[in-house]
Parts: sequence; C-alpha cells; structure tokens
Amino acid sequence: MHLCRAAWRKLVPLARASSTPLLRNAPLRSMSSSSVPGSSGDGLIYYLVVGVSVAGAGFYIYRTLHRDKARYADRASYIEGRQPEWKAKPWPPQSGNE
Repeated sequence: MHLCRAAWRKLVPLARASSTPLLRNAPLRSMSSSSVPGSSGDGLIYYLVVGVSVAGAGFYIYRTLHRDKARYADRASYIEGRQPEWKAKPWPPQSGNE
C-alpha cells in the first residue's frame, strides 16, 4: 500500500504537467448552424432510393398477402368439394383378403 501511494505522489504531478500544454493549445470548436447533417443535398438521392424501396416492398407484401388469402380459401373449398367423405377401415381386418 505504501509503495503504491509513493508512486502515485511521484507520478501524478508529472502527468498533470505534461497534459497541461495540450489542453491550452486545443482549437476551439464551434457548433454547426445546420439542424440536419447533410442537408445541403449530399445524401438526398440515398434517402429517396431507400424510401422508394421500402414503399415498394410494403406494397408487394400487402398485395401478396391479400392475394394468397383469397387463393387459399378457393383452394380449400375446391379440395373439400372433390373428396368424398373418407372412412377408416376397421382394424384388424375382418376378412383374410386384406
């Protein structure tokens, strides 16, 4: 414990002295006056492409789900209409032929 404390007391003033000139020479930064980054039109084409892609994907999903719902109902009614009522054969078979 004593060794750590002695090292701390010896090295802290050196660290403070070496970092002080760096803080004094740092340039001042000003905040940008623009409210939206890239509002000069740099990324506008990318936003348009992404927006149109998302809108197209949404329309495709909506159309596919509604078309599949109607197709499923038609297919289910067709299958129910063509199959006669199925009856299970008795088990074990009553005759020796089966």
